[in-house]
Amino acid sequence: MLLKSKTKKLLQLIFIIVIIFSCGIYACSEEKTKNTMRSLKLKDFDFLRREMTYKEVFQKIGMPDVIDESDQDCLTAEYFLRDGSTLQLIFSKQDMMVVIAYLVKSDGETALYPIKRKIPLELKDFEFLKKGIDYWEIVSKVGRADAPYGSSFFGVKYILKDGSTLFLYFGHYGTKLLHARVEKLNGEKIIIVNYDE
Repeated sequence: MLLKSKTKKLLQLIFIIVIIFSCGIYACSEEKTKNTMRSLKLKDFDFLRREMTYKEVFQKIGMPDVIDESDQDCLTAEYFLRDGSTLQLIFSKQDMMVVIAYLVKSDGETALYPIKRKIPLELKDFEFLKKGIDYWEIVSKVGRADAPYGSSFFGVKYILKDGSTLFLYFGHYGTKLLHARVEKLNGEKIIIVNYDE
């Protein structure tokens, strides 16, 4: 009889533990659901500007669904969108400003998500360019580039107000400008800084 009583109490205790544990899992999943089921659309991020800090972005749209701080140079914030895609915002840990963004579609395809500038750049803003100028000097004058380009060398591109693209090429190992060209929407290419200069 004593054994049955102890077994019964042990089973009751296990049952209570299972109930408490189940409630904890439910609470965690409820919190995740509240966060990920906000029904965000890509157009909800139209406010995004290049000079915004992560705090400004989070205050405007809410906390991201995922924050990854594992990279020593940047913080990645991911927002799950209603259509199944994910918007990844990359912030520099140096100044905590948004640097670049990617849209990862539900099929896995990744595309650059253009972030607008508070004041759009024009070609005349780059009149200071000359061969050998350092990338960080360029950044100090006009801000970070809109996107990298190339895969085996260091290159960046700026999207200009008229829709044309300015490509800056720094070579394989350095940060000194070697070549710059503009590609207009009609396909015309204009060399701004030539290799031979």
